Amino acid sequence: DFGKYRGGPETHPFLKKIGMEHLVPFEHEDFEKWTQSMHFGAEGRMHTVHEESNIKLGGGLDDVWLNTKTNELHIVDYKSTSQKSPNKQITLDDYWKAGYKRQMDMYVWVMRRKGFSISSIGYFLYCDGDRFSDYDFLQTENASMQFKMSLIPYQVDTRWIQNTLIDIRACLTSDIIPNHSETCEFGTFLDAIENF
Repeated sequence: DFGKYRGGPETHPFLKKIGMEHLVPFEHEDFEKWTQSMHFGAEGRMHTVHEESNIKLGGGLDDVWLNTKTNELHIVDYKSTSQKSPNKQITLDDYWKAGYKRQMDMYVWVMRRKGFSISSIGYFLYCDGDRFSDYDFLQTENASMQFKMSLIPYQVDTRWIQNTLIDIRACLTSDIIPNHSETCEFGTFLDAIENF
């Protein structure tokens, strides 16, 4: 949907409706390459090499929007969900969403290293499957679900990335295997097998 407005003079009606008409889907010759997370090492992809750790990192962007007021770019991550209770507000507070935030931080960090002027505000666009309103989900030929949209701003923090990459390199080259975190599902699984 946002691609229809990419690089154009107007933005998506959703952004207009919420008073964010100054955000326009960004057009760039490498945009499609930036969205391909499985090929991030190739030319023009969304990646960088951190020299101090010799780690190449990158990924696949969902979207980039141009702020026509500041001329900065905003990284946008799309999420879909379906709340278990009606009228529940979507936030970034759930513990597992820390990974979403780190991913956004990293994308901003990579794109800045690629020379782009990236805002410290990223956005999470949530599509929340509405299973509480009174409408027909199943029709005679197909099924159709309605979604409620939420645009959640996120204040990016890239300060942790440099030291974390150095720590990752040290861990990978160490002769000592680190302990799993108490919340690590893989560690819990391996412990269960060992104690079986």
